[in-house]
Amino acid sequence: MKKQAQGTRLDVYGGFAWESNGIGYDVGYLYYAYPDAAENIDFGEIYGSVTWEWLTLKASYTTFVDEASAPSGDMLYLEANASFTVLNETTLDIHIAQSSGDTIKDWYGEDDSYMDYGISLTKSGITLGLKKVDLKADDDIKVFASYGVSFEL
Repeated sequence: MKKQAQGTRLDVYGGFAWESNGIGYDVGYLYYAYPDAAENIDFGEIYGSVTWEWLTLKASYTTFVDEASAPSGDMLYLEANASFTVLNETTLDIHIAQSSGDTIKDWYGEDDSYMDYGISLTKSGITLGLKKVDLKADDDIKVFASYGVSFEL
């Protein structure tokens, strides 16, 4: 989970993914831009992940945080994600992650780390789920729903 801003968020990313002997690898860079935010809170991060069957382990590290937003610019996000097919072509996704670093204190004014958790079910492009973050200022369980469409070019 990253610092949230009201308004538009633009994600720009690039990377390289490959598979070898049944193990998937992905490395890249993400830049999160908030073009209509009141202050400059843009940031960028490098990431790397490894996937085996239903399990993905991923690490992301900030490489750029606007100094006005987070003077320290230091954050590491470690996550584990599991994805299983259950019932009739329904996917169950489970997420657990820890974010640590001084940027957490800059953004949220709390400890320098937090955990976040999530669980969701997806069928036919419709996802329903629950999320929880253990920040003191925002530790309520969130319910979410989304709809996505996949296509090939």
